Amino acid sequence: MGMFDVILVLIAASFTGLAMLPKLRKNIWWNATVTPLASIIGSGFLVIAPLLAAVAGSYALAAMLLIVALAYGVGHAIRYNIKYAEPLDKSPNAPRGLMASTKLSSASLSVAYVISVAFYIRLLASFALSLTPINDSFYEDLLATAILLAIAAIGYLRGLRGLEVVETISVSIKLSIIIALLALYVSAWLIG
Repeated sequence: MGMFDVILVLIAASFTGLAMLPKLRKNIWWNATVTPLASIIGSGFLVIAPLLAAVAGSYALAAMLLIVALAYGVGHAIRYNIKYAEPLDKSPNAPRGLMASTKLSSASLSVAYVISVAFYIRLLASFALSLTPINDSFYEDLLATAILLAIAAIGYLRGLRGLEVVETISVSIKLSIIIALLALYVSAWLIG
């Protein structure tokens, strides 16, 4: 382990310690930020960015801009629906089929979310084990299953509050890693 590795671990551990302080964890602004950050960091920084670098190579920045534009378009459609379609949901003048469409959309979104979470956990297991000698598909599946069972057990035993605590810890650790990497990148840039 080189000097930069030690510094990286120290910065990440220090920030994680700060993020775990009860005063910050109970802060209303931090609590409102945790869930969106978990999604953005999980899918954006940890999955999409490395995947784009591997797939798109030198065109990764252009691909990322395309994804951002697409996400903005999807966001626009969602904002439009919130503004114009959702008020009709409760209205007696609602178009025929809107309620059925709303229920179907909710069910589809639930299934898509479960698939998304399972995909990211499987990807996490694959990435984590790729750094070890037991880099095998069977063990990746086993680790992903263990993580999913742990999440289910926490949800069953502690409810949504327990899952929220796990999410807060996870976001704190991921932010710590990102901050440490940025700090090392800036220091390496300044040094040389």
